[in-house]
Formats: sequence, C-alpha cells, structure tokens
Amino acid sequence: MLTETTVTKSASQPRTLLHQAIISQNYGCDRVIFHKGDINTFAFDDNDARPRIQVTILNPKKGGANKLSQGVYSSSKLVTSDNQTRNHIHPHVAEVSADMRRDIVGHRAAVLWMTGLSGAGKSTLAHRLERELLLSGHQVCVLDGDGLRSGLCGDLGFSRGSRRENLRRAAEVAKLMASNGMLVIASFISPFKKERQLVSEIVGNYYIEVYVEADLKTCESRDPKGLYKRARVGEIEDFTGISSPYESPENPDIRIDTGTQTIDECVHHLLITMANASLLRHTKIKTLMATAYSNFNPWRKPQLR
Repeated sequence: MLTETTVTKSASQPRTLLHQAIISQNYGCDRVIFHKGDINTFAFDDNDARPRIQVTILNPKKGGANKLSQGVYSSSKLVTSDNQTRNHIHPHVAEVSADMRRDIVGHRAAVLWMTGLSGAGKSTLAHRLERELLLSGHQVCVLDGDGLRSGLCGDLGFSRGSRRENLRRAAEVAKLMASNGMLVIASFISPFKKERQLVSEIVGNYYIEVYVEADLKTCESRDPKGLYKRARVGEIEDFTGISSPYESPENPDIRIDTGTQTIDECVHHLLITMANASLLRHTKIKTLMATAYSNFNPWRKPQLR
C-alpha cells in the first residue's frame, strides 16, 4: 500500500507548512511515498515518460529511506513543481548575439525538421545534405532519432507519451543548437500533427518542416532495418504505417518525393530551396550548386533508407 504526501508550496495552514518544510529540509524531494510493503515489489510502468525529480520512499518497517533518483515512475502521478524549477533558473545574458553569429559564420541558423515514414529516406538525405553543407563551409549538424535514443532519450519507451517526450527533447536540443548559429537537420518520423505542432512551437522561427514523402509500398520494399517485416508478424506494436497511422503534413515548407527522385535530385532540390530562402552562405552557393550537379545522375535508381 502506498501513501503519498506532497511538499510543493501552496496555500496551507501553518502546521501543514511546517510539515512540508521539515520534509523538504530532511529529504530534499518533491514527493514522499510511504510504502508499507517490500520496496522491491514496488512496480512502475517502463513505458511512461519519467519526470525529472527525486523520489524518496519511506519504509517504516525497516526504519529507513530509499532514494530512487534513477527509478521509473509514472508521470501522471508524480510531477515537478514548475514554480520551484523556475525559481532556481537564472539564465546568463549572452555576449554573442544571433546577428554576430550570422555575420561571422556567413549564414542564418535554421532547423530542417524531416518527417516521413520509416524507410522514406530521411536519414540518408539528412546525412548527404549535411556533407554537402559542411564541405562548403556551413556550420551544420544532424539530429537522428536512433542517435538520441541511444543516449539522451535512452530512458524512454515507445508509448504515445514516451514518443511525444522523445520529440520534445529533440526539439529542445535542435532549438539550442540553432540558437548557437547552426543549421540543424533533424530526422524523425514524428507521425502525428499534434507532436509536430509541439516541435514547431518549441523551435519557433527556426522551424522548417520538410516532408520526405514515399508511399508505404516503396518504404516497405526498402526496409533497411527489417522493421516492416517484424511489424507485419506482430513483433513490433504501434509501428507507424502498419499498426499506427502517419498523419501526412498538409502544408510542409518543403516537400521531397524520394519515391520518384534520386538522392542527388533530392539534395539539389533542398539546396535550391535553402538558397532561395537565404539560408546559405552567398559566397558558397555557386560551389554548392556545381557540386550538386557534378554528382547528379538522372539514370541512377533511388538509394534511400
């Protein structure tokens, strides 16, 4: 049996405030859970997104406290105090402005958010575009879903809530990098309009939505990671395009059709669009265009993943 008491500040009686102050001073946490049974039997849902707080579980029978700073717990039951968090944050005033960065590096910052089915070619396109931009003197970086899940988002599962949290974190990272003058190419399936809207709100004016389009049949025929095959036999639940929907963007900023175009054609399309939007270094545009055309082979079949 669990009994939870909160120590977040609110309008309370003096006795309650004193009780909260004592708990906060001695245990340094936002929630205290009193557990009458064996702590080892205390189960959590692995698929829930995990809030960034410390939980202390008190076991009266053992006369001690167990701090689960790395535990898994339900975000619907345990939440951080936003007011308390804000009170501890004091951002520094930057000495390097966005205009200063743009003048020095020679190009604007942006976040190209690539969305599309698994196998549509997002990662291949993102890394090829990164190479072309880097070799022409642009500050650029790729954010990939698999890369973030092996580190920053390694604690998340694949429930709807966890996938939303994964995109939220990715958006925050992309915004941070863009605010430091970089061209960020983010490659995420991001199948739901609501989540893409969240990303857009976080990233702000840096956000450029790129719909990497390919029909399900084409993506499934590529299947570079074997995920569609596993999803078809039921090994993967809620797989986008098979057992979970993909909500196609209605008005993306850029639309790339990898089902009918080669990777070189797709990269060329992106470079032209970025140049027209004044995202590229002016002294490097001609070099970029020449590089794109030199790699262009209209007879080569699409090699995307």
